[in-house]
Amino acid sequence: PFDKGGNGGVSEILEGLFIFRFENSDLSVGKQIITWGRADGVNPTDNLSPKNYTLLLPEEGDRKTGVTSLKYDYYFSPELTATLFYSPFFEPNKVPFAFPSFIQPTERKPAYNIENSEAAFRLNKIGSDLDWSISYFNGFDLTPEVRYLGTNGGKRLIEIINHRIQVFGADFAKNYGRYGFRGEAAYMLTEDMDGNYPYIKNPNLYGVIGGDRTFIETLNINLQFIGRYIFKYSDVEKIQNQAERSIYIKNATFSGELDEVQYSMSGRADYKLFNETLDMEVFGVWNFNRNDYFIRPIVRYAFTDSWKGTIGGEYYEGDENRTFFGVLKKNNTIFVE
Repeated sequence: PFDKGGNGGVSEILEGLFIFRFENSDLSVGKQIITWGRADGVNPTDNLSPKNYTLLLPEEGDRKTGVTSLKYDYYFSPELTATLFYSPFFEPNKVPFAFPSFIQPTERKPAYNIENSEAAFRLNKIGSDLDWSISYFNGFDLTPEVRYLGTNGGKRLIEIINHRIQVFGADFAKNYGRYGFRGEAAYMLTEDMDGNYPYIKNPNLYGVIGGDRTFIETLNINLQFIGRYIFKYSDVEKIQNQAERSIYIKNATFSGELDEVQYSMSGRADYKLFNETLDMEVFGVWNFNRNDYFIRPIVRYAFTDSWKGTIGGEYYEGDENRTFFGVLKKNNTIFVE
């Protein structure tokens, strides 16, 4: 992408890698986009490649950027693959933090070195009756967190940092005729296993379960239920210091830790017409606890084999101070491509 800001332009290579193929394995070296998980649009086990939430793009997947890494795939059979991942070059999600002028933020990203390396393993099964995978990740949380440091010269000092996590994950997908069922879950260990620090995520269990059905050949409807449980939960709204409380409420909003138990629902309806040259899709997520939501309608039309048009938008709604989608209200947009 090319991002033109007030100080000029910034360019970035999204993906560029070499692939070495052997008899029963592949080795990928370079900047690569890696996506794990079988749930639709909400993937608790997808912790390798960062997303740029400051980019307003028609397709959600286009927000991903590659991570410089080694990936080794060993094929036990056409259906069973083991994957090893390694990278000393962590890159976080780019989140549109917005702070008032009296807050002075400092970003502290993990240095590129061996001590800050990330590693992951996945065993993936496809084909036959049931698709599934199990995975393990040891690295840094893609979503940054905020720590309050105090005041200096009338300004509140904060630090934006990514903490190390471990994630044990699993997913599955199975079809029965027109019906499809899928699920995904992740158990996350963090640097704050006892829940003592409001600037570090607590250990949590995060899961998605749902299914889809195809109607009249070209209409597919997908519904998913999403849940998260925070271990050692503490309510940041009970922090006595007003300056700390306001900072850590924002931190918990982005980290998904405002509530001990969270329930959400996602839905996608996709309808194709005119020999599938016209594709109409609506995707959305609704959080029950805080009653915030977002909706992304998209219409795609293939004029020819070479030309396709897209029109759509994103709409976010919720409390601007205490809901994730409410914070993103300023990103409400219409796009044409």
